[in-house]
Amino acid sequence: MQPYLSLLGYCAIVAVCLAILWKCVFAPYKRYREEQLLKFTELNQHEFEADLSPEELELINEKI
Repeated sequence: MQPYLSLLGYCAIVAVCLAILWKCVFAPYKRYREEQLLKFTELNQHEFEADLSPEELELINEKI
């Protein structure tokens, strides 16, 4: 019985450590990557719109 309780205790410790690691490292990194991707797509969208004539922009907006 004792080994099972030890194993359960170790698994609980590992689960808590992984949760802390996720909250402190991976979640902020994921948020940062999403912000960078959003910023990149916004910049590319503005460049794309600048290259188009007003008539072409109207056609694209009608399709959306």
